[in-house]
Amino acid sequence: MNNSFNLISVLKIITQTPLFSALSINESEELLSYLEINEYKKGDFIFLQNGSPNSIYLILNGTVDLIREKEKSQFKINSFSKGDCFGETDLLGILPYMASAIVTEDSTILKLSKTSFHKLSKNNLTLFNKFLFNMTREVCRRLHNTDLLLTDVLNENNNLKKSLK
Repeated sequence: MNNSFNLISVLKIITQTPLFSALSINESEELLSYLEINEYKKGDFIFLQNGSPNSIYLILNGTVDLIREKEKSQFKINSFSKGDCFGETDLLGILPYMASAIVTEDSTILKLSKTSFHKLSKNNLTLFNKFLFNMTREVCRRLHNTDLLLTDVLNENNNLKKSLK
């Protein structure tokens, strides 16, 4: 851990996040042993669109935007800040990153690499399953919110078409 984050401050942040919500303090501490802490500066890329997923990220402080490029245009997909997790859908789905992650404010981020994720599954299957369940629940919440947003956009599009007739 770096100077600004010790075990207690990191535990305080992560135990308030959905990925760690069902874990005991001891389980959270054990899971932390699989994570590494990284510092990023504003403008740094954490990963690039279409790259091979290799980690799950949890923000301790700072902000990160997901930016998708399509036909010479850029779209901000989402913004993440303290306590938010990203990268898990790509890693679990074994799909290329659908967007680039760019640091928009100096950030301290925990990283669970694919290798550490697999080590956890071999070393403590119960903890792995709890963590995976929490991750799956968070992915489902995002999918639900995306479905709601898509429905709203489609409804607005239909209303616009009707008003143009």
